Amino acid sequence: MIRVHGRRLESRRGAVWRTTAVAVLMCVSGCTAMHDGVQLAKDAFDPGVPGPKPMTADAAAQLNDTQIEQRLQFVTQRLDDTELHAALWYYGFLAVNAGGMIAGAATAAVETDEDSKIYDILNSSLGLIGTGYLLAAPLPGRSGSDPVTEMPFATHEQRAAQLAEAETILYGAAGRARQRTGWLLHVGNVALNAAAASVLLARESYGNAALLFFVNTAIGEGQILLTPWEPETNWQEYQDFVSRGGVAAAVPVRWGLSPMTGGKGLALHVAF
Repeated sequence: MIRVHGRRLESRRGAVWRTTAVAVLMCVSGCTAMHDGVQLAKDAFDPGVPGPKPMTADAAAQLNDTQIEQRLQFVTQRLDDTELHAALWYYGFLAVNAGGMIAGAATAAVETDEDSKIYDILNSSLGLIGTGYLLAAPLPGRSGSDPVTEMPFATHEQRAAQLAEAETILYGAAGRARQRTGWLLHVGNVALNAAAASVLLARESYGNAALLFFVNTAIGEGQILLTPWEPETNWQEYQDFVSRGGVAAAVPVRWGLSPMTGGKGLALHVAF
């Protein structure tokens, strides 16, 4: 009896060590993948945004007050138009990823089945990676024009700095919009979830592996495809506005979401 008990205890200890090893491996590889993914994303979207890059504050200071005011008004209005979509996307998916991370860790702590425990640990690790990515590369434009309007604006140089910041935010948002249809994030999403599922496949836990892969891949694809797409068009229209010398072109048909009167619910609005 003592021998049997000793073997069971050793077996349980071995299971704990294997589970811990999986968690550590996922965290280490996940953090590395997150860092590399953020850097790749930053490197990838900049060259793909059509038109000139944002002006520096020194370059903007060469414009006269009227030009700065016209451009500021255009860009800040577009940032405010897309603020709701950007905020809903960013904070919504931040909550989804953080929730998955917390829920996976909580259920893994009380799970007795080893395959299910590893499934929960992997889910938590994927949530950690998603949360870390959003925190490391927050979505430009999620606060509308607030970062610009909160800057000092008393002097010509300060207003030029406002314009440079506004252009930087809109340009960054346009870059994130272009990632929706690029290959980088889609391939990364599939590869990351496939790597996580392979841990369960190696244990012949096929049901858990399929569930982990397809659910997390679907959530990741939704996150990518629902990234605010308006800033890409807004940046192009801004460049057209600048080339016309501050004269707005004919307004194309655009749609979006805005709060209803009184703040109760959302309304679909169309501009044409």
